Amino acid sequence: LALVGGCFLAAAIGTKVHSALTDDTRLRQYDQFLTIVVAQDPQPFSSPDKADSDFVLNASLWQCMTSDGAANYTDYDDAGRTIVPLGDVVDACHQLFGPDCQLQPKNPAEETFFEYDSQNAQFHVALYSLDSTYIPYTESAKKKDDMVVLKVGYVPPSDDTRAQSGPASSNVTPKPVKYMEYDLKTDPSTQKQYVYAVKALSE
Repeated sequence: LALVGGCFLAAAIGTKVHSALTDDTRLRQYDQFLTIVVAQDPQPFSSPDKADSDFVLNASLWQCMTSDGAANYTDYDDAGRTIVPLGDVVDACHQLFGPDCQLQPKNPAEETFFEYDSQNAQFHVALYSLDSTYIPYTESAKKKDDMVVLKVGYVPPSDDTRAQSGPASSNVTPKPVKYMEYDLKTDPSTQKQYVYAVKALSE
């Protein structure tokens, strides 16, 4: 009985160790945070002030419209587009790219999913589906100085794990078509992480 008990205990410990080693909960949380950013497929930038202003604006609008607070937007224009106050988009910008990132509100050069009403400081937004965009699959995270450095795979719409809407299947690993490095810093006022830089990676 002692031998059986000892074997059972060893097996239980082994199972816990394996579970801890293979637990990717934190990496999948990064996926959730980065979904809107990766969907925009941004060009690399070394700091938020070097990021393309159109990318920052688009991502910030998407962040507003897909966040928990999106249900509070109940005003619509004659075209059925959601009216979003400029201040909310600025807040979303800071959530994604840090407190020092400067949003540049403007009308897009080409027709897209929003228009900006500068007179009333508000956006008129009609979102489209993200089904045709990349989604993130974070493969690793490591500390480096005051940052967390992520290796993020870009999973295309054609990947088998995206046959159905929602997160990638838990028992099938997505096959990214390219990788990018995402450097995250922590906002000292909120203690939440934000995207500081995006760099190209070769695989």
